[in-house]
Amino acid sequence: MAKNLRDIENPMLAPVVPLNSLPVRFCTCGCRDQINIYHDEYIVIDGDFFSTDRCVSNFFIKEAGGHRYDGGAIIS
Repeated sequence: MAKNLRDIENPMLAPVVPLNSLPVRFCTCGCRDQINIYHDEYIVIDGDFFSTDRCVSNFFIKEAGGHRYDGGAIIS
């Protein structure tokens, strides 16, 4: 009886699943929120996945070099 995979003549190979086919994506804004593309609501802009409207705003504010303020204090 074979003790490890190298001793097996025809080992069963695990299929390679491309990352694009997995049903979970991470939010592009950086919050690392997981998005299940089959069950969750989400937003896609130019191939980028966002979990909420706030994430879209945060992403484009960062890209433009802006800041979000609350009562004069920078919050992001």
